[in-house]
Amino acid sequence: MTDCPGRLPICSHGTGCIIDLGHSLGLTVLAEGVETAETLTHLRTFDCDVVQEYFICCPMPAATFDAWRASYPTSTMLRPEEPAPAE
Repeated sequence: MTDCPGRLPICSHGTGCIIDLGHSLGLTVLAEGVETAETLTHLRTFDCDVVQEYFICCPMPAATFDAWRASYPTSTMLRPEEPAPAE
């Protein structure tokens, strides 16, 4: 695969095409292993739905997570137009 219509040339490396494939199947696409701002920016370029790993948050006890999540700025979500789930 050398190109994906409407995407950056880096799509030839697979990222954008895999995300597009997931979306075309009606799936929410999650990227695992996001450890740098550059990776997060790259995934945003391709409309990735959800990311996880150390760049977002390190492992922590459940009680600590609740406090962290309550203070996490929603402006950093990949799809800010979607409201956060009700607690």
